[in-house]
Amino acid sequence: MRRLLGFCSLGFVAALAIYLASPLNTGAKDRVRNLAAMVLTGIGTTLGAAVFLHRELTRWALAEGLLKREARLDRLTQLANRTALEEALEQEIAAAVRYSRRFGVVFIDLDGLKEANDSFGHDAGDRLLIEAGLRLKRALRKEDVAARLSGDEFAIITKEVRTPEDAVSVGRRIAAALGQPFQDRVQVLPMSASVGVAVFPIHGRTAFGLLKAADRAMYSAKAAGGNSYSIAHVSALPEAGHAKRA
Repeated sequence: MRRLLGFCSLGFVAALAIYLASPLNTGAKDRVRNLAAMVLTGIGTTLGAAVFLHRELTRWALAEGLLKREARLDRLTQLANRTALEEALEQEIAAAVRYSRRFGVVFIDLDGLKEANDSFGHDAGDRLLIEAGLRLKRALRKEDVAARLSGDEFAIITKEVRTPEDAVSVGRRIAAALGQPFQDRVQVLPMSASVGVAVFPIHGRTAFGLLKAADRAMYSAKAAGGNSYSIAHVSALPEAGHAKRA
């Protein structure tokens, strides 16, 4: 028993030092500090302290995991955010290079969100954005990544594209999914999107180059009147941000 208590004491002190060095879960740290004071003054037992510390460490780990997940989500639509998309894009580029495969990047801009906000209010505009996120999820495969970048802009990574036509098919499907009016309570909101498509490595070999190429293609679709899709043109310098507009 003495050996067990001695082992618990060493484990308690080591774990306590690591735990208190963490910047998270301040309230839990205060409770652990109070417990440490109790142990040092002879109140309580080392074994009880170890059990308590284990429980607090578990809570801290769960809280840290939740914070990390929330930091990668767009709170309104519950899609990935820009940070998560850029990380996923870098990972997909690395995998595509390693296995010599292609994938598509789709850039989406909702047509008329400002007009919806002005006509129906920002709450209705938020519901329109949420609906757009739901439609994107339904239009994609589980392995694809959908993200809200900011405002009315979304982006998608569609994996393992064999030909540019496959990526264009995804863009067509997304434009169709976002091209139907949205029944918002007692009112109907018009809904459509301009969609641009780029393919790795044809239109870019970096995250910046691919997003830029898809963005330019999206502007081409918007210039044509919106509610449509366009594929990027091959450019000599897509990585430097000088891709020719589609």
